[in-house]
Amino acid sequence: MTTEKESFYIVVLNYNNWPDTIECLESLFKSSDQDFHLIVVDNHSTDDSPAFIRRWAEGMLDVRVPSGHPLKGLSFPPVEKPLRVHELEYDAGSDSFSGNSEDLFSDVQMFSLVSVNRNLGFAGGINSALNLLRKCGKNGFVWFLNPDTVVDAGTISAIKRRTAGREEEKIIWGCVSYYYDNPGQILFYGGAHIQRWVHGMRQLKGPDSMHDLDYIAGSFLLLHTCVVEDLGMFPEEYFLYWEEADYCTKARRRGYQLRVIDDARVYDKISGSIGTGFAREFYYTLSGLKFYRKYFPLRFPVIFLTVCLKVGKKFLLRDFVGVRAVIRAVMAFLGGSPGRLFQ
Repeated sequence: MTTEKESFYIVVLNYNNWPDTIECLESLFKSSDQDFHLIVVDNHSTDDSPAFIRRWAEGMLDVRVPSGHPLKGLSFPPVEKPLRVHELEYDAGSDSFSGNSEDLFSDVQMFSLVSVNRNLGFAGGINSALNLLRKCGKNGFVWFLNPDTVVDAGTISAIKRRTAGREEEKIIWGCVSYYYDNPGQILFYGGAHIQRWVHGMRQLKGPDSMHDLDYIAGSFLLLHTCVVEDLGMFPEEYFLYWEEADYCTKARRRGYQLRVIDDARVYDKISGSIGTGFAREFYYTLSGLKFYRKYFPLRFPVIFLTVCLKVGKKFLLRDFVGVRAVIRAVMAFLGGSPGRLFQ
């Protein structure tokens, strides 16, 4: 298929989190730069998310933000509705799309709503959007954005200024993420440092720590489609967490740079889809074990020991949910229990 003029694409991955998703979308459509194409991927939600997102696009459902919240102006008052929606279905087994694909991506005043037929996890969900772009012969920058984020009005413009003319450079880009409920405090300065002898990562908080940046956080990661052509799709062996660490580690070993656009701001609610309890601890531990075994095999016995010690620490702290989650993750890693909580 003939490749057409490059555009700017934004991919938002939703799973059972339509209230946060529509707030994120509202902030995008209130951005000062409206020259983008939006792809919303619903990762087989069980809460009827596509119907609620469709109602929002029709102007029948408004974002709910507390009246005194400091970021209310980023998503309220609402943009003019209705917004045009292209609805597609993605069959992961056959890697095929069905639905209304006529004039897909022809108008920036519409967005695509892709419903996946099973939960593919984070990497699989964003890969479905990359597959759609590939099948349509589209090239350009792709910005992956978590649904539990809200975007500053000038962020898209800031991204385009920094990346202009750098389409073919070997760079993966990030933004600066702030706490949604404390907008003056940095959550991530682009990403994090991967600890080498202990299972885990340390979030970076400022430009002085850029030399420690090991990966760009997947909640606001930006790359060009030519990067995907070079490095391939995101690794789907991780259902949740550590997939962006894997991708950026692979990229760095092949000569890529990681850059942060410091005037591109997003505000993160933190774990809006999965929460912060058993599921988060389970997937964070399991995916991290997979990562360390893959990239640091000689250090892996020490890493595994630190995970075992974490069980004892959580027990002493009476975090029994965490104890069960870590033990279940270790068992899944060793093949003694299923490695999936969501189907």
